[in-house]
Amino acid sequence: AVDRPARPRPRESRPAESEEWRGSGTLLLVDDEESVRTVGTAMLEALGFSVLPAPDGLEALETYRRRGEEIRAVVLDLTMPHMSGEETLRELQRIRRDVVVVMASGYSEEHIAPRFAGGDLAGFVQKPYRLAHLARTLRRALAES
Repeated sequence: AVDRPARPRPRESRPAESEEWRGSGTLLLVDDEESVRTVGTAMLEALGFSVLPAPDGLEALETYRRRGEEIRAVVLDLTMPHMSGEETLRELQRIRRDVVVVMASGYSEEHIAPRFAGGDLAGFVQKPYRLAHLARTLRRALAES
């Protein structure tokens, strides 16, 4: 008998969900950490979005006031200095009641969900971002808006 190397098994031909779905339009990405803004921007652009990054809630509100009509959704960090994600969310809702906000946090969704039980959020994404989860969350959030 001749020993032959095992043939690699063919990979599943179905592409990953994040590769199947493409977004469009402009998102506002708010995070006080520059590295998170950089990585988040790259991921969101890979999904097909244009991204307006903001380092804090105050700049996010200023950007939203100026360009809110073109912004489809906001990816908002929960924990930031000066103005928290929760405070920024409330101010965004004063500008536009039906603003689509996906909250981001290093904490788990189970940990922060009780704070937003009123349905103010369109979704939640845990940091560090994973492309497939980001895609799934934004797909759902934008489909419901």
